[in-house]
Parts: sequence; structure tokens; C-alpha cells
Amino acid sequence: MVETIFVIIQARTVQVLYVDNRKLYPGGPWAYFFAAQNLAINIIFYATLFSLTFLSDCLVLWRCWVIWVSAGRKLWAILAIIFPTIFLVASFVMGTLWTLQYSQPGLSFYSAHPLAHGTSFYAISLRLNGNVMYQVLKVRTIIMSDQFIQPQRHIDRRPSSRRMHEIRSTV
Repeated sequence: MVETIFVIIQARTVQVLYVDNRKLYPGGPWAYFFAAQNLAINIIFYATLFSLTFLSDCLVLWRCWVIWVSAGRKLWAILAIIFPTIFLVASFVMGTLWTLQYSQPGLSFYSAHPLAHGTSFYAISLRLNGNVMYQVLKVRTIIMSDQFIQPQRHIDRRPSSRRMHEIRSTV
């Protein structure tokens, strides 16, 4: 739903910028873009961009939790998502500040404060994703190691009837 709103707002922003005000505004579309930063359509655009990034980060963190729990180590799962959760909260705070700073009259997306908050927001989000990727690779290493896989006492070397059926059906 948020992605749909984002795409609709993005299409409307491009229409307003390049079609509706192409020749009407002195200086062209780029000058109109800087002059009309506090319009509702632009604020909704950046608010949905922030929402999409935040929801994506939440999904990545949840997947990290699922992977750790499926490895059979719930305590490690809790320990593994402590720091990414802190990064998620910091990312939410910085994204909220970014959206609030951007929506102030007289400030544009390229002003000092909104630019600093937006850069911080995406840097924290990127760090969160990097941390989660590290955690997932660590789980993969644990699962693939010989210590995690329990040795089987009796290995039946005869092919199963299902496997024999697959072999016969392919021939």
C-alpha cells in the first residue's frame, strides 16, 4: 500500500514539475522544484520514502530473527538482534527528524539540516542492513559447520523407493 502511494505521488510530482509548470515558472522545472519544496505532494513523497525504508529495515530485522530461531538458538537470536534493533530505533528517529525538517517552509531537500538528517538516516539504515547480513552469514557458517550437524549413527545406503521411482521415471 505504501509503495502504491509512493509511485502515485512520484508520478504526480513528475507531472507537476515537468508538464504543468514547464514554461509557466521562470527558471524552468528545476527552479520550480526548489521553490515548491513545502507543497503537500513533496512532503508526502519524502514521508512515503521514509516509511518504505523503515518498513524494509523492519522486514530485514524480522528475517534475521527468524533465521536465528530456526537455527535452534533462541538466546543467540535475542543477542543477535539487540544492536540491529538499536540501529532501527535510531534510524526511525533520524528519519522522523528528516521528514520534519524537510517539511518546514523555506527549507529544501538540499538545505543543510534536512540533508544532514537524510544522510544520517540512510547511513544508519545501511549499517543496520550490513549488521543483519553479517548475522545471517554467521548463522550460515554455524549451520554448515560440522559441530552443528549431528552425526547419524546408522546410515542406510540403499536408495529409497521414492528416489528409485524418480530415477525410473526420468529414464
